[in-house]
Amino acid sequence: MTPSAVAELERLLGRGRVHSLEDAERLTGLSADFLRQNQLALGLPLPEPDEPIYEDDHVENLRLIAGLLEAGFSSEDLLQMGRVMGHSLRRVAETFIDSVSASLVRPGDSEEEVAHRYAEFADAMLPQLDRMVGAVLRLHLHDAVRQDAAVQVERSGARLTGAREVAVAFADLAGFTALGDQAELEQVGAVAGRFEALAAQATAPPTRLVKVLGDGALYVSRDPAALLRTVLGLMAAAAERGLPAVHAGAAHGPAVRSTGDWYGHTVNLASRLCGAARPGTALVSAGLVEAAGAHDLAAPHGQPLRLRGVEEAVSAFVLEPRAT
Repeated sequence: MTPSAVAELERLLGRGRVHSLEDAERLTGLSADFLRQNQLALGLPLPEPDEPIYEDDHVENLRLIAGLLEAGFSSEDLLQMGRVMGHSLRRVAETFIDSVSASLVRPGDSEEEVAHRYAEFADAMLPQLDRMVGAVLRLHLHDAVRQDAAVQVERSGARLTGAREVAVAFADLAGFTALGDQAELEQVGAVAGRFEALAAQATAPPTRLVKVLGDGALYVSRDPAALLRTVLGLMAAAAERGLPAVHAGAAHGPAVRSTGDWYGHTVNLASRLCGAARPGTALVSAGLVEAAGAHDLAAPHGQPLRLRGVEEAVSAFVLEPRAT
């Protein structure tokens, strides 16, 4: 790629970057050490102190972080949030560029033509993509806020308005995050697509597949036994088709449906049980085993489980496909 093409691309990508780390320290009150840690947490390269790297809206974001620190948030919590966002959004960026690169590179192109076409694309599309990603993030934040609020209401001893007794299950592909770090994006996308298809095919009525998020699926059913058949079917199908092993968690109790999703302690419990389950197994709450009449399918886990975000220890049972 010619120097002039590279320079033009860098000019367009970097023209809004007018603030350095030193500027950000002065404008936000954040320490130079925190700013460096934040840059690394986001997965971004560490520049020279006087090198322009921030646009105006980046500085505004840093002012927000400074306000959160003043309000009592710990720096480590904020840096951890940055690590999660940086890792996730890097994957989004790479996936998007992989998808559009085929249309930006044409047979017979010179390096300069490719560079200029990327520069034109960046100039025209990146502001819109910024808003698109932000809009999706807001939707997920709304979902997370609803879930946390529902759990807090139930912890206070109140019952959620409109709550219904349902069986809830989360099922995830074990090792999917590690696969994303090691495999090509096309391969990761293919695995996620196959899992999504299997998650739908395994659904035993009246169980509903509520949503699929890449490597995970959420099921809800008014029939506890049908929910367990769904989970067992998905685990078995994944193993038969050579996908990574599925691990799952399931619970029974009150939950509220809103905007197509489900919220409350039962949903949170199913999620935490899924996180604690070994690959190829499901951890099922004692209440669900009782409601489904499934004592012959499940074996007691042993000691009650202490799960993050769940106040009391949970008695659980282990469910495996071969138990059927």
